Amino acid sequence: MTIYAYIECINLLATANDLSVDESSGGSTALTNTWYRWALVDDQISVDKYSEGVEEDLLEWLANNQHPVALVFSGEYVVSQQVFFQDSERKYFEKMLPYELEENILDDIDDLHFVTAKKKQSPVTVAYTQKKLLDQLFAPFNSCGISVDYCFVDYQLLSPKENEMIFWFSDDRLLCCSPTGIGFSTQGAMARNVLESVLTLEVGEENNKIEKFLVYVSSNNQGLSAISPNNFSSYDIESVKNIFHTLVPEKTIIFYEGDPALTLNQPLTINFCCGAYKNKASLSKQVKQFSLLGLLAVVAVLFFLGVNLIEATLLKQKNTVLLEKIQTEVRKVIPEGNIQKNPVRQLTNKLDKVDVTTNEPSQVIILLSNLAPVIQSLNIDLSTINYSHKEKAIRLNIQAGSFGQLESVRTELKNKGLLAELLESNAVDDKFQARLRIQLEEK
Repeated sequence: MTIYAYIECINLLATANDLSVDESSGGSTALTNTWYRWALVDDQISVDKYSEGVEEDLLEWLANNQHPVALVFSGEYVVSQQVFFQDSERKYFEKMLPYELEENILDDIDDLHFVTAKKKQSPVTVAYTQKKLLDQLFAPFNSCGISVDYCFVDYQLLSPKENEMIFWFSDDRLLCCSPTGIGFSTQGAMARNVLESVLTLEVGEENNKIEKFLVYVSSNNQGLSAISPNNFSSYDIESVKNIFHTLVPEKTIIFYEGDPALTLNQPLTINFCCGAYKNKASLSKQVKQFSLLGLLAVVAVLFFLGVNLIEATLLKQKNTVLLEKIQTEVRKVIPEGNIQKNPVRQLTNKLDKVDVTTNEPSQVIILLSNLAPVIQSLNIDLSTINYSHKEKAIRLNIQAGSFGQLESVRTELKNKGLLAELLESNAVDDKFQARLRIQLEEK
């Protein structure tokens, strides 16, 4: 289970007027009176008590942190929507996205940071916000060499199921999220107006598919005074029920007093740490990571070579034993002194000529299986042997002590259904030599 250093940037819930220009930093914007709260969490955010403080307090806590940093900011400055695309556009979709939305955006697209959900199917949920906002959001961490691994918008921590929409009244904030990841968060001053727009004007097309509203009202709320029709200084779950039943009486609405389940790990959660804001680990960390990868690669290569060397050695040993067996079997038929060539190579050449495309037994196999017992039983010396695939015949030179032995060979072969044609014969000293051509008799 992954543990995260979870951080909320609280004062991003303020208005854009809190973004001031810092002349000493070359005209970059700066967040004034930044206030954070933080804790260690797993994928399911469940915290009994947060630590809170300003930038210095947070950085002191992060100094000894070894966990991935997950930074959460307000959706008040984020626009999210769904965009359709063709399969042919999938590869270049992220590059095309700013220009697809350009007509509906008042700001210069070069000043905006565009991100997409993990789910890359049409339609895909996309979001964008101002780059200057993200620059200032990451500035305190970058200045101290702290890597921000994840950056999420607050309302996408809600995890509605299909056909559900979650509303959460928390402190002086209202958050809303749909199953596609589209949503919003706003301050109390705007909460009632935004809520009425969502419930009555049906933001996007998906409200028609929403069958159930889940409404959570935190029990420790102190603000959101504008949510009350009478502008009460506080509100309770009954006043919230009244608003929903008045605006959408036809919907199924379930009210809860308390906080909804929050999670950092769901398919439609968009991580703003991508592109120019992708986490860049420190140089020493990169060197350490690449060193480890290099070491693992070397170990893998050595292991691979070792396994192959062992296999090659074992195969060589098996091949040597097999060659010795072939030599032994060949010597049983052909005396060693009468072999002029490597018997293994001769046998290989013969087998290479075997026609493996037919189901009929090979001629050379039939001829050899009948010839070998005859040569061995009559104590005939075999000098050379050749097979002609074209003639389907074996030519061999043999030696015997008498001409009668040579004739016995022809007789024995004839009894086995072979035709042994005497090509030539002669006598040298006390040995009789003959050259025979042996083939199957035609039927």
